Amino acid sequence: MTFTRSFIQAGLIKRLACAALLLPLAAGSFSCQGPSADAAALLRLHQLEGALLNSSDNLFKANAERLQGMEAQARAAGRPADMAILAQAQALRDSTRALTSYLRAVRERLNQHTRNEDPLARLATHGAAGEFMQASPGPADSLQHQLRRYGELLQRVTPATAGAGQAGSLEPFDFGETSLAGALAALARCEAAVLLQEHKALVELSTKVTPTRLQTALRPVVSAKASSVAPGDTYQAQVSVASVKYHPGALAMTVNGKAIEVGPDGIGQVALSPPALSGGRAQQAYWEGTITVRAGARDSTFRLRVPYTVEQ
Repeated sequence: MTFTRSFIQAGLIKRLACAALLLPLAAGSFSCQGPSADAAALLRLHQLEGALLNSSDNLFKANAERLQGMEAQARAAGRPADMAILAQAQALRDSTRALTSYLRAVRERLNQHTRNEDPLARLATHGAAGEFMQASPGPADSLQHQLRRYGELLQRVTPATAGAGQAGSLEPFDFGETSLAGALAALARCEAAVLLQEHKALVELSTKVTPTRLQTALRPVVSAKASSVAPGDTYQAQVSVASVKYHPGALAMTVNGKAIEVGPDGIGQVALSPPALSGGRAQQAYWEGTITVRAGARDSTFRLRVPYTVEQ
């Protein structure tokens, strides 16, 4: 299910990005070639607006689901670092919700400002959209301010991915003498760009949250019946394949009370100095260890007592 959902979201994001890139082409096709050509250009802009809004609705829900998954992960791990990352993601979601709601409200006000009984004539309205958007103070100035603040938030939350690409995608549209169809499509494109940037940021933040599920790997295991064998006796051992659970930072191990290094594969390396021989004869010794597994909200600790033989 996870793979299927990710695949669907990837396709949605690709379509949304492509639709946003088509806006300048569709807007540029509106020219003075004649009434039929102008009408076709207006309809293309109107269709593009609808496609962008529909995809934005879906991506808004997908981003909300990703945040819910991050929240469950962070609360299960219960680590302060994870909760701090979750707080950043929630702040980003709140800002995204406020900005996209504002864009939808501006669209509604713009539609009311340019009422006309003929839908095509209304879409072709020139001047009214620019007059409404560029009033001082007006929606265009407020939008520019909010986009700037949103870009600054992205820079703080995900500095590794925030750059010229993000800033460019959030630049406000110059409404000028554009038609109503062009203005509405531009607002839809702006909303799509905001949601795409939120998606990228949430993906980056989610990789920093401690997973609640450990990764699994198969490892060969040999367990000897005895740690030493005399000449003529039979050496006996059990050989098996074990499923090893691990994740960087999720395992902690100790030997004789001292922490040992755990590799990225979940394997700890034991190296210790055996006790001195007494009387020159072989003697039994042992080492004790612990393996602590941090998964979910609880820690599980396993205790070991491993015998071995010290001989000359």
